[in-house]
Amino acid sequence: MAQQPNPNRSGAQVLSDNNPAGSSIGEENNVFTGRNQQAKGEDVVSANDITVGNGNYFRITGTTTVQRMAITDWQDGAEVMLYLTGACTLQNGVAAGGVFQGFALASSSSITTGNVLVKVILDGTVWRQSGTPVSYTPPA
Repeated sequence: MAQQPNPNRSGAQVLSDNNPAGSSIGEENNVFTGRNQQAKGEDVVSANDITVGNGNYFRITGTTTVQRMAITDWQDGAEVMLYLTGACTLQNGVAAGGVFQGFALASSSSITTGNVLVKVILDGTVWRQSGTPVSYTPPA
C-alpha cells in the first residue's frame, strides 16, 4: 500500500501505511522524511518489576532497585529511554519472570548513579543497554 503523508499539528510529516485488516506490525515499511517524534510516558514509581505505558521516554522515580521491565505491548527492537531520578538503581542480569525481562547493561554491572538517562532496546530476550548512560539534570 502506498505511503500517504499526513501533516500533524506541529507541521512535521507523519507517514502511515494504514495496514489492512489482518496484517501485522512489520509487514509494511515506513519511510520517515522528517522527525520521528516519540512521546514522554507517565512517570513510573520504581519497583523490582516495572511496567511502562505509552511513550518511549519514562521518568523512573523512587529509591527501589529496578530489576526487570514488562515486555507487554512491546515488540523486539523497541527503544525506550529511562530517566533514573535520585537514588534509583537499575540492576543488571536478573532472570526473566512472567512478562518481565531483565536488563543486560553494557558494563555488566548495575547503574547506581541517579539523574542519568539510559537507553534500552528489547532484543527478544532482555532489555539491552544501547550506548553510554548520560548524566542529566532537567531544568527547574
